[in-house]
Amino acid sequence: MQKKSLRQRFLRFLLDTPRKAFYIALGVVFTISISSAFAAWNSTKASGDLILASDWNDLVTYLGTFGTAATKNVGTAANNIIQLDANAKIPAVDGSQLTGLAAGAPTNYITGLSFYYATTTTYTVNTGKARDGADSEDISLTSALTKSLSAWAAGTGNGSLDTGSVAINTYYYVWLIKKTDKSAVDVLLSASATAPTMPSGYTYKRVIGRLRTNTASQINANIMCSANPANVSREIWTLSDTGGLYYETPWPSSFSIEVQGGGAGGGGSSSGGIGSPGGGGSWSTKVYKASPADSVLMTIGAGGNAGTWNNSPGPTAGGASSFGTYITVPGGICGGITTRSAAGSGGDINLPGYYVTASIPGYTYTSGGPLTIRAGGSIYGPGAETSAGGGYYGCGGGGGNGGSGAYGAAGVIIIKYF
Repeated sequence: MQKKSLRQRFLRFLLDTPRKAFYIALGVVFTISISSAFAAWNSTKASGDLILASDWNDLVTYLGTFGTAATKNVGTAANNIIQLDANAKIPAVDGSQLTGLAAGAPTNYITGLSFYYATTTTYTVNTGKARDGADSEDISLTSALTKSLSAWAAGTGNGSLDTGSVAINTYYYVWLIKKTDKSAVDVLLSASATAPTMPSGYTYKRVIGRLRTNTASQINANIMCSANPANVSREIWTLSDTGGLYYETPWPSSFSIEVQGGGAGGGGSSSGGIGSPGGGGSWSTKVYKASPADSVLMTIGAGGNAGTWNNSPGPTAGGASSFGTYITVPGGICGGITTRSAAGSGGDINLPGYYVTASIPGYTYTSGGPLTIRAGGSIYGPGAETSAGGGYYGCGGGGGNGGSGAYGAAGVIIIKYF
């Protein structure tokens, strides 16, 4: 067998087939077609010829798509070409000079970080992680923090308010913050949903929730919501939540909420025997897409007045509840009326109120006591018994037993986030 020349062995090294060579660099496959010009160059060389410098230059010209890669070694050292490993992965190299690559958690990422009412002046934020609002840094809370409404100080058990003093009936936003040197993470409370006053040395921030104060500048346990959709959040607005009752959307982006409205219960009547109980309020629920900066006026229906002795004056119907123009929910009828309140309107589901008369099941015996009549209930619970005030949202008041009737329970607006 004729011994192959150096040129032939070199070309055999380059070529898998007579026409193409395949190389892998940085995970990209380059296919180099061998031109007819190279074939012409090859025909000028005889068996046993040495490849001279001029021949190499000609070869690079004909296979110009190689570029400088043709003269580089494979490896991870300086000036090497990176080769995929046996698992088709790039080997470990220093990537500190790479640009344009996303680092850290995705934009708007949030996990965990639920928070809850602890006392009238403190709340607790659980562990979790979030991408900061500027999409430049991850912020991880590795230990739960309990913070108060006093002026901010680092660490659990200390204050969280960014500036000023706590106001009544006001929304406050809970921020996760991180130091510029990345040495500490803490929690801050601010009336601003977009620009809290940051403590010295802190740069990174992300809003993770919202709470509201009551008429005593304390935390309202029923009005707290988390920015993490995975955390179950709802706000329960009742008649005691004064201060305009304007609902404001908490986050600077669109999100879905479910609004439930319950009308108030009607008052019970009075008679020489057992008076007629009041009816329960109607109910509606609606899911809609809330927009940033929405401000919606809410109305919470007041419970109906109870009928005094011999109904002078008599009982009144419960007041209606509403959430802007989205839903309107009538209150329950007063004692002595045998019709129920109309169904709510505007919701995805709308139900009428409940009522009880002698012709409708609702009688109940108390242990060792006389026959009593339970008032009209609501979707939130059963109605009150004789002479008792409505307990659950929207329940009617009980009829009087030889005396005055009872008042109906107030309505409610419940907002759920998801």
